[in-house]
Amino acid sequence: MKSKYVLFLSSIILFDCNDQKPDATFDTTVPSPFAKDRSISILYDEGHNNIHHLDKTYSPFRDILQNDGYQFSINSSPITKSRLETNQILVIVNPMGGSINDKYKPAFDDAECNTIEKWVSEGGSLLLVTDHYPVGTATKSLAAKFGVFMGEGTVEDSDPNHYDQESGWKDQLLFTKKNGLLAEHEITAGVDKVMTFTGQSLSVPAGAEVLLKLGEQSVESRPDSIWDTGFWVFKSTNARFQDHVSTYGLCQGLALKHGQGKVVILGEAAMLTAQIHENQKFGMNYGITDNKQLLLNIMHWLTN
Repeated sequence: MKSKYVLFLSSIILFDCNDQKPDATFDTTVPSPFAKDRSISILYDEGHNNIHHLDKTYSPFRDILQNDGYQFSINSSPITKSRLETNQILVIVNPMGGSINDKYKPAFDDAECNTIEKWVSEGGSLLLVTDHYPVGTATKSLAAKFGVFMGEGTVEDSDPNHYDQESGWKDQLLFTKKNGLLAEHEITAGVDKVMTFTGQSLSVPAGAEVLLKLGEQSVESRPDSIWDTGFWVFKSTNARFQDHVSTYGLCQGLALKHGQGKVVILGEAAMLTAQIHENQKFGMNYGITDNKQLLLNIMHWLTN
């Protein structure tokens, strides 16, 4: 998710850009559909103030998976047991707590978190895609059900081998087999280069398998307090305690088994779609990456 930051005294004002558009020119074809004739249904959540919708910025995500043989249904209400039972995979992308003044509040109540956790433990599969503030903050109660804790801030890496040199943005991270940040896993088979675009960190619980490692020089700026003015949402960053906290040993992507089910959690959302922002490409349509194959591999691994 791309955002703009405006410095004002000791505060940072964060707001979402509204001109993100899907890249209609991106190739979403899949030569050999994996899920063809398997009747695998994905429940895509749009009931929690989600930033990305299937008919908008996440339409490339939808088109790739439909071309791979998957079927979609959309959830536009609180998540219930009966809604989950008719689907094999639940996909949640960038949920938020509410309006501009409530974005950082929990996107899911306790009942929903418990329902999702139980469904996964009984054999369901969850893809939880998160991002920088306020998404990490709004999603942390759900992720905690699987032992994963959100960094809630924005990650960058000063090692030139770990970020995109063309853009020069240190928060446009590179995970490759060559630089050692792209881990060996069934999900990364045939994948050599993945790029993310301004995301948060994720903790690694016991039993989880890291997909996207954060490097030794990676750091995260985290909010230490949040308050509302009626229009802006402020986050104050204390340079001594919260600014540039080391994230070495953490990650931006992991896979784990939970009971009889499977979970993949990512710390950045643009990597799984193709977007245009201010006439610039960002997502799997930027440069030459294997992000598209990563998406397919994630869904294949989640398919029980």
